[in-house]
Amino acid sequence: MATSEISSSNERHYYAKLEAIKDIRDKTLSLEKLKVRIIKEVKLSDDEEKCLEEYRKEMEHLLEEKMSHVEELRQIHADINDMENIIKQTKENQTRSFDMANRVYEEYLALKYQIDHMRRDYLGLSPLRDLHEEEGSPISKDRFQTNFLKVAAQSAAAAAAAAAASVAQPTSLARPHARHPLMPEATVTAMPPSASASPKMGTKQTVSPKQVAGGNAKARAKPKSDTPPPSPAEESLIKSKANGRESKSRESPAEANTLPPQKSLVVAYILWLFGGIFGLHHLYLHRDRHAFIWSCTLGGYMGIGWIGELFLIPEYVRDANEDPRFVKAFVAKLQAFQRPPYSSKRFVGQVMIGHLFGQLFAMAIPQTVVAGLDLSFLHWAIPLFVSLGIWLVGNIGREQGVWWHCLLAAYLAYPARFLIYDETYSLLLTGLVSALTFDGISKQWRRTPPRRGRPVERSLKLTGAILIYCTFWGSFVYFNGTISDEDGGEVPIHEALHNFLASAWWTDLKQALHDTYNYAQHHGWYETWKEVFESMDVDGERNSYKVLGVSATASQAEITAAYRKLSKEYHPDKVKDEALRAEAHQRFIEVQQAYSVLSKIKSNRRRKNKQFQDDDAIVL
Repeated sequence: MATSEISSSNERHYYAKLEAIKDIRDKTLSLEKLKVRIIKEVKLSDDEEKCLEEYRKEMEHLLEEKMSHVEELRQIHADINDMENIIKQTKENQTRSFDMANRVYEEYLALKYQIDHMRRDYLGLSPLRDLHEEEGSPISKDRFQTNFLKVAAQSAAAAAAAAAASVAQPTSLARPHARHPLMPEATVTAMPPSASASPKMGTKQTVSPKQVAGGNAKARAKPKSDTPPPSPAEESLIKSKANGRESKSRESPAEANTLPPQKSLVVAYILWLFGGIFGLHHLYLHRDRHAFIWSCTLGGYMGIGWIGELFLIPEYVRDANEDPRFVKAFVAKLQAFQRPPYSSKRFVGQVMIGHLFGQLFAMAIPQTVVAGLDLSFLHWAIPLFVSLGIWLVGNIGREQGVWWHCLLAAYLAYPARFLIYDETYSLLLTGLVSALTFDGISKQWRRTPPRRGRPVERSLKLTGAILIYCTFWGSFVYFNGTISDEDGGEVPIHEALHNFLASAWWTDLKQALHDTYNYAQHHGWYETWKEVFESMDVDGERNSYKVLGVSATASQAEITAAYRKLSKEYHPDKVKDEALRAEAHQRFIEVQQAYSVLSKIKSNRRRKNKQFQDDDAIVL
């Protein structure tokens, strides 16, 4: 009996060992497989690391090649830009040289025809050869334009007529002088052949035929004027051209011979359409005074002038581009009118802007004592601003005039305010007298285009002018403006502003801003903005908790129970009182919305938490 029990226990022991050996064998096999897998993965990792190193080296090599190519492209672009500038400068030099050759060739033809005429009539010699007939001459026969040949033919005809008249009168050796395109025809006079020795215009030399035939070396020449004296308009034009040449002589050759940057008509119309009431198209066309007037009046008194410019913009663009058509029309005006003619539109604009500036300054003067000072004496500066507005409008475009004429006229007419008690009429009279003085005395042609300042200079001037204009409006609002209180009484704005700054609401706001700044200094601006964003309750969560009467930590079951309770309580069918039904209905809608918001937020959070837990689960 005992022996059988021992044997059975031994068998169980052996069976347990066999099972353990089997288990150890299986696990050892698994361990060997894991070793093989680990070794394989390690080898793969080493191989990948080697490949990664090779790829990194290749990437570094490619980046180096890229940088070298980038530098090459930069150098190529720089060379292209330099070559474009050189080609542009060369074209300008070529055009300038060709224009100079045309002008010299015109003078050459006129002088040559006079010499040929003298050689034929007085010495019996043949005419001189033309430039293209000279040996080794690089000039072809059709090198120059045909209009110069016409000028030369006219000069020859005039010389022949003078020769025919020399039987009874002394022979004229004058030749016509080349006329500048912007100079009126009346100013074109004659010059002696020896222009280098006698630079005066409008004279000619008279020589006796006997003295020429006899070869007398002491031939006497006396100047004789053959043209009437120039008019005042022509004299002012010649002086303006001389001043223009003197100013251009101080500039570099490139600046003196290049046209201004050309403006686009399409761009001007786009700016007129989208920013015309602020004068953006005038800024684009370098009409800064016009732009300032438009900014002050929002397009010429609420857009009236802005609409009226619809068909004037092409002329403005031609003026800015110095288009030959505009120059030709402007020269015709110069020849037709000694001074700019009367323009009702410009005159009315002068009076309106002068009245606006004067009225604005009058309104900006404080009507009460400020810091113990009575500033009512500043009304004597009103004529200054009236004349400034008139002068500003009068100097727009191709017309100009001095300021002190209209300033003096404004101050002479201003004392009428003591006779005319209505300030509107007295300002209107002052503006009319000043505008009439400017139109009758000061107004002149602007014969040369105005100087185009740099963008920074123009911006500073225009910004300063607009700030000064806005300062007067601010002074009017602060010192003389009023607001109505609850009782209908008028309270000055400066007093209302002072009371507002001393109110509890403003004090609390300042304290809240100060606390927010201190919180940001300790916790950082990101955390501060986060707190502000959460306090704004953009998703409505906090308000929904408040409507349902539950805490922020309430579960979905508690929220649902509160929702059902309030829905039953405020359901419109449960309320019998008609007076309270509308309020109950509104409250019922708020409960519905609050429950919907909280349910949606809770659902989104559960979904995000579940997704996060699924992502964190690792399967071995």
